[in-house]
Amino acid sequence: MHPRIYCIVFQLLLIISNVCGQANTQYFTHISTQNGLSHNKVNCIMQDRQGFTWIGTDDGLNRYDGQRFEIFRHSPDNISSISGNIITDVLEDSSGVIWISSADGGITRFDHRARPSERFRLYRHSPTDTSSIPVNTVNAMLFDRRGYLWLATSGASLVRFDTRTAEFQPAEPGSKRTCTDVCMDGKGMIWSGRQGGSYMIIDPVTLRVTNDDRYLNPYRKLPHVTVTTLYKDNRDNIWFGSWDNAVYKYSASTSEEEVWANQENNPGLGKDEATAFTEDNSGNLWIGTKKSGLLLLDLQSNKFYRNQHSSSREGTVASNTINCLYRDRNNNIWVGTDKGVSVSMSGNRNFMQVFLPALPGVYSGSVVNDFTTGADGKLWIATSDGVFIREGEQFSHFPIKYGGKAVNVTRFFKDQHGNMYLGADYSLFTFDPVNMRFELLPNTAEDVVMNRIIASRVVSMAEDSVNGRPALVVSPYGHFITYYDLVNKRWISRADSINRIISRFDLRDNLVKKIYKDPSGRLWLGTAKAGLAAWDRKTHRFRYYMNDPADPGSISNNHVGDMESDAGGKIWLTTFGGGLNCFTPATGRFDHITTSANLLEGLAIDKSGKIWMIGNGTVHRYDPVLKSFMSFNVPDMEKSGGLKGDLYRDEEGWLYGGGLGFYIRFHPDSVTLHREQPEVLLTNLLVYDSSYSERLYKETKVKLKHDENFFSIHYSAPWYEGKVYYQYMLEGLDQKWIDAGDQTIAPYTHLNGGHYTFRVRASTVPGIWSGRQTVLDIYIVPPFWTTWWFYTILVVCLAAIMYGIYRYRINELVKRQGIRNRIAQDLHDNMGSTLSSISVYSQVAKIYKEQHKQHELDETLEKISVTSGEMISEMNDIVWAINPRNDHMEKIIQRMESFARPLMKASGIGFRLDYDESVLRLNLGMEKRKNFYLIFKEAVTNALKYAECSEVAVDITMRQEKVDLKISDNGKGFDPVAVIQTHEHTLSGNGLRNMQMRAKEMGATLALDAAPGRGTSVSLRFGLP
Repeated sequence: MHPRIYCIVFQLLLIISNVCGQANTQYFTHISTQNGLSHNKVNCIMQDRQGFTWIGTDDGLNRYDGQRFEIFRHSPDNISSISGNIITDVLEDSSGVIWISSADGGITRFDHRARPSERFRLYRHSPTDTSSIPVNTVNAMLFDRRGYLWLATSGASLVRFDTRTAEFQPAEPGSKRTCTDVCMDGKGMIWSGRQGGSYMIIDPVTLRVTNDDRYLNPYRKLPHVTVTTLYKDNRDNIWFGSWDNAVYKYSASTSEEEVWANQENNPGLGKDEATAFTEDNSGNLWIGTKKSGLLLLDLQSNKFYRNQHSSSREGTVASNTINCLYRDRNNNIWVGTDKGVSVSMSGNRNFMQVFLPALPGVYSGSVVNDFTTGADGKLWIATSDGVFIREGEQFSHFPIKYGGKAVNVTRFFKDQHGNMYLGADYSLFTFDPVNMRFELLPNTAEDVVMNRIIASRVVSMAEDSVNGRPALVVSPYGHFITYYDLVNKRWISRADSINRIISRFDLRDNLVKKIYKDPSGRLWLGTAKAGLAAWDRKTHRFRYYMNDPADPGSISNNHVGDMESDAGGKIWLTTFGGGLNCFTPATGRFDHITTSANLLEGLAIDKSGKIWMIGNGTVHRYDPVLKSFMSFNVPDMEKSGGLKGDLYRDEEGWLYGGGLGFYIRFHPDSVTLHREQPEVLLTNLLVYDSSYSERLYKETKVKLKHDENFFSIHYSAPWYEGKVYYQYMLEGLDQKWIDAGDQTIAPYTHLNGGHYTFRVRASTVPGIWSGRQTVLDIYIVPPFWTTWWFYTILVVCLAAIMYGIYRYRINELVKRQGIRNRIAQDLHDNMGSTLSSISVYSQVAKIYKEQHKQHELDETLEKISVTSGEMISEMNDIVWAINPRNDHMEKIIQRMESFARPLMKASGIGFRLDYDESVLRLNLGMEKRKNFYLIFKEAVTNALKYAECSEVAVDITMRQEKVDLKISDNGKGFDPVAVIQTHEHTLSGNGLRNMQMRAKEMGATLALDAAPGRGTSVSLRFGLP
C-alpha cells in the first residue's frame, strides 16, 4: 500500500503584519485603586531624589515605592495635611522639599525631614489677606534657574512665588486668564500656555511679558489659540498641544513652528488633542491624548504609532484618556490615565510579544506548541491550527488537514540528515518544507497506536538506535513510548505482542513528557509519575530515579517536564510540583534548587550557562554561578494564562515561548538586571505609637530614654521592576541577619540600655545580598540603676554597710565584753568583799565559841546570815538584769514593787509606786535596766535603813522623750554637804557614790534633795535612745 501524499495547495493565507508600524510593542503594567492607589484619575507623576514616585490624583497624593502606597489627603481640621485633594502637579526643589499644587486648595510645601507637626505648610487663598496666593486653582508649576516657583493658575494668569519670603507676584497683575501649563526653554525663558491667546513668554528676571498680538482678536482663525500642554525636549525644542487637534513644535535651532496634523498617509492625532509629552531613551516622543490613547512619534521617520486600550488584550494602556506622562531615572515610562497608572517598564521591553494573525472562525486564538527555524532563516510555528511561517514582518499560514480533518501540529523534529518531521494529534508525518508536502511514515496504518492516536498527540521524539538499527523514538502521550524502525520501516508500540516493549524495556509510566538524548548519546525519559528514566544499552532496560522522601539526594518530584545537559555534563530538569533539579549522572544524585518556582515546564540553557524556564505562565531564570532564581513578567499572562509548554532556542540564541494566539521572543543577553541593589531608606521611627522620623535626618545617632525601648523602624527601598526582599539586624542584640521577606518594619521591644547599630539591606534577587547597607546608630540611655556609677555607689554603700555591720558587731562584742567585765567587777567587788566579811566573821565566831562568849557568837552568826542574804539578793539582781526578757518596763516595775513593798510593809512603812501609762510601753536595754533598778534599790534601801520615815513614794513619769524617776521619803533627812565632806575622809557613803556612778553609766542625771527634818528625795532623769 502506497502512503498518501498530500500537497498543501488549499487555502494558502498570506497575512502581512507590520508589527512595528501597526501596533507598538510596548507592554504596560497597571496600577489602580485595586493596588492601593487613592483614586484612578491620575493628573501628575514625579519621582523624587530618594526614588519614591509621587502620584497626584483627584482624591489625594500618593507616595509609591513599587510595593506600597502612602496616601496624603486634605483634612479641614488638620493643619498637618496637604492643602487640597485634587492634585495637579508635584515638584521637588533643590533642597529636597516637595511642592504640591491642587485645583481646590492652592499649594503645599512638604518636608519629610521635619517633625510630623511641621512637615506641611499650606498656602491657600484668603479673601482677607492680600498677601496670600491669588487663587486656589493651580494647574501646573515650574522652578526657574533662580529658584522661583512659577504657578499656572485659573483666574490669576501666571504667578511667581518666592519660596524664601513666601511672596506671591503676578506676572500679569489684574489678569483673570487661565494658564494651562508652564515650561522653561533652553535660554531660561518661561513659556505659559493659555486658554485663548495661545502662549506667552516671560523673562523671569525682568518679568517682561511677550505676547503675540495676532491673538488679541478672539474671532481670528489662528492655530493653537488654546494651548493645552507644553514640553521641552532634549534638544531644547518646545512641543505643545492645542484644541485644534494638532501637535506643534517650536524649533530651538530655526525659531520656527512645525505642525503635525492629521494626514492621510500618517494619521497622527486624528480628531483629538495632545494632553502630555515625554521622551524615551531611544529618542521617541510619547504623546498622550484626550481620548485616543497613546501615540509614539518616531522622530527619525516622523511617523506615529498608536497604543490604545484593548479589553481583549493584556498589556495595553489602561485607558485612552491620557492625563500625564513621565519618564523616571530608569527609563520607565509612567502614563497617568482616568483608570489608574500604566507603566512601560524598560525591562519588559526585552520580551517581545508577537501576535499571530487572527484566523476566520478561530475566536480564542491558536495554541502555539513549538518552533523551528529553516535554513533560510524563516521561523516556523506549530499551532493547533496548522503551521505559521514568519519571514521578516510577514506571516504565512498553512492549515494542515489529513483525512479531511484539521491537524493540530504539536512538534517539529529534524534528524541528523536534515529530514523534517511533524508531530501531531493524528500521528507522525514526514514533511518537505520546500514543496510543502507531508505524508505518514510507511506502514503507519498497521500500528493501532500511531495510526490516528487516540485522544492524544505526539509530545516528544528523538533519534536513536534500537537492537542495532536506527530508529525514531516517539512519545504519543498516554501510550508509553513507541519507536519507528527506519530499516524495517515499521512501528513498534505497546500493542506489539511479539516485542512486548513495556515489560522488555521496563516502561513504568504511560505518560512520557520528554525524550532527550544527551551529548554522550544516552537516552532519557521524563515521565509524569515515574520520575527520570535512563536507557541502559547493555540490559535494554530503563533505570528509574524517583522521589524518596527519606533521601534528600533524590529527585524532588516524579513529574518531569523538560531536561537539558549543560557544558559540564549535568542534566538540568524541571518538575511540575518540585521545581528545578540538577542531576549528576556520575553520582546519581539530585540537587534541588529550593528557591525555584514549583510548577515548571519548558527548559533551555543559554550560551552563558543560565537556565531559562517556563512556569506559572511566565519566564524564570536560574544562574548556577550566583545561585539566584529570578522571575520575569511577560505580556498576556493574566488574560490568556501566559506561556505554556517548551522553550525553543534558535541558532542565534534567541528563545521562544508560546501562548494562546501569541508567542514571546527574547534574547538572554538583552535581559539584564540592574546589578546595583536598591538603596534602603529609613522612613519612620515609631516609639510606641509616636513618630520621631525627624531624628532620622537631623541626628547622626538616635538617643532614646530608657523607657523608650519599645520601638519600630520603618524602611523602604523604592523599586519598580519586581519584588524587593529585605534583611535587617540590630547589632548588640541580633546574632545574625533576619530575613524579613517583603516586610518593611523592624520591631524591637524591651531593649536594655546601651549602644546598638541597626543595619538593613535590600535585594531584588533572592539570596544575593550586596554590601550596600543603611545604618542607624541608636543609643538607649540606661536607667540610673544599671549604670556603672550607680553600681560603684552601690558597691561603696554595700561596703560601708558591711563595714558598719562589722563595726557594730565589734562594738557589740566590746560592749558585751564591757558588760561582762562590769558584771565580773560587781561580782568581784560585792561577792569578794561579802565573802571576805563572812570569812572574817567566821573566824571571829570561832574565837567567840572557844571563849564561850555566847552572846557575841550569836551576834556574829547573825551578821554572817545577813551578809550572805545580801549577797544572794545582789546575785539575783545581776541575773535578772542580764535576762533580755526583762527589757520591758512593765517587768521592771513589777520587780521594783516586789522588792520594796514587802520590806516596807515588814518595817511598818507606807509605800506608794505611781507611773504614767505610757511608761509601760518602753523597753530598756540591759545596761540601763540594771542601773535604773539598782539606783532605785539603793535609794529605797537607804530610806529603809537611815531615814526613820513612815512613808516612801516612788514616781515614774515620761516627758519629751525623757524618763524621770523620783524616790522620796518623809524621814529625818540629812545635810548633803556634811555627808559629802565625811565621804571624802572615810570609806562610808558608798551608796550615794554608787548611785552617781550608775547614773553616769546610763547617761542620766542624778539629783539629791535633802535637809535635816524635811526628808530626802532622789531624782533620776535619762533620755530614751
